Amino acid sequence: MKRAIPFLLALCVALPALAQLKLGGSADDLLEPEKAFRFSARVLDPGTVQLRYAIADRYYLYRERFKLAAEGARVGAPQLPRGLKHKDEFFGEMEIYRKEVRFRIPVEGSGRFGLKVVSQGCAGVGVCYVPME
Repeated sequence: MKRAIPFLLALCVALPALAQLKLGGSADDLLEPEKAFRFSARVLDPGTVQLRYAIADRYYLYRERFKLAAEGARVGAPQLPRGLKHKDEFFGEMEIYRKEVRFRIPVEGSGRFGLKVVSQGCAGVGVCYVPME
């Protein structure tokens, strides 16, 4: 038992450093969600809006976590591209996007309208953000 104590202490000191090397960073290095997932939208034509997320390195967005709502117009189902397969420890098998995702939304209405987009993403260090609007 006396020999095991120094080994366990050394292991406790080394594990956080090994985890940081393996994951490529730490929770202290996290970007603000607006910087990790840069959002933009543009009208392509009177019936279509294109949404774009520029996703920072070592971050990803969940395909299944997008929610849309509009005020002053009706929006149809988003035309999401296929994502990368990802096994999530909390959600199971998921699809994710890395680097960038663009998709279109059909819109019915005339004049100005408000668009509410909710998404959720994570950092590669194992920290997920709350859904963001």
